[in-house]
Amino acid sequence: MAKEETNILIISYNDFYSFFNDNPKVFALMVLNVTRMVTTRLKSANNIINNLSHELQEAKENSSKKAS
Repeated sequence: MAKEETNILIISYNDFYSFFNDNPKVFALMVLNVTRMVTTRLKSANNIINNLSHELQEAKENSSKKAS
C-alpha cells in the first residue's frame, strides 16, 4: 500500500516487448531502470525485515530475562 499519492504506469506485455523490436536502446534503458528500481526496493525491504528480526530477537531475550 502506498504511503503517499502515487502514479502508476501500466504497459502491456505486447507494448513493452514492441520496444525490443522497434527501439532496442529504449528497451534496454527501460529494463535497466526497472531493474534498478526493483533492486532498490528489495534492499530496502531486506533492511526493514532484518531490523524487525533483530527487534524481535531482543524482545524475546528481554522477556526471557524478566521471566527468570
